[in-house]
Amino acid sequence: MLFAVVSAAFAAPSADLVVTVHAPASQLVYDEDTWTVTVDNTGNRDASDVVVAIALPPTHTSPVVEVMGLLGATSPGCTLSGTVLSCALGRVRRGQGASASFDVAWPVSRVPLVVTATGSTSSPEVDLSDNTDGATAAVTYEAVAVVPAAPYTVRSCTGTDLTGFYECVLNPSSITSHTGVMDVGGGLTLPVAGYSGSWWQPGPDALVLQYVTGGAVAATFTGSGVAADCFEGTTALGSGWTAAWEVCL
Repeated sequence: MLFAVVSAAFAAPSADLVVTVHAPASQLVYDEDTWTVTVDNTGNRDASDVVVAIALPPTHTSPVVEVMGLLGATSPGCTLSGTVLSCALGRVRRGQGASASFDVAWPVSRVPLVVTATGSTSSPEVDLSDNTDGATAAVTYEAVAVVPAAPYTVRSCTGTDLTGFYECVLNPSSITSHTGVMDVGGGLTLPVAGYSGSWWQPGPDALVLQYVTGGAVAATFTGSGVAADCFEGTTALGSGWTAAWEVCL
């Protein structure tokens, strides 16, 4: 027992970084809000040259991958490389902390938008288990009421594993469009011969369009409200291909 006490008393000084990602409780789609990452030093030694690397959710675009969101102002000392925001925090003294923040607006995405932060230091650090933390964006959507008969325009693009129409906006040359009418009674009037369909709203901020040809479902769009008269979402095409749509009344 005496040996254990002596060993603890003369343990080598070590920094211990504890990283925490602080996300907004909820965030309206395309509205900018602030995220903060704190780095606390709970060790018995100052931590020098502290850097926190914040991995932002990536697009599923090719060949260029970008942030799946609109990044705004960041803390001084932060630089973006690809989809990683690196923030230099300098020295974090023992028992104290430092933080970095960034503003971001999130689009509609069919996969969770996850932010992961990892802290590092040039000082000795024994316990690395709490150097990384993450949080998922809690995105809410706009209520959009469809009043039939409602003409609408679809803008869309197609790619491998696309997750949202925001990826089309980043590559506008890939966008195509078509029109239709959401009829009274839930039917669709479409300009292409042989196509019909249906529409419904499973909630005030959601829209489903289903296109049918030859008695078979050709596409099912599931969208979320993003503005007073628009929805964004995706429809699976099979074999890893996805069409991302914007539907505006």
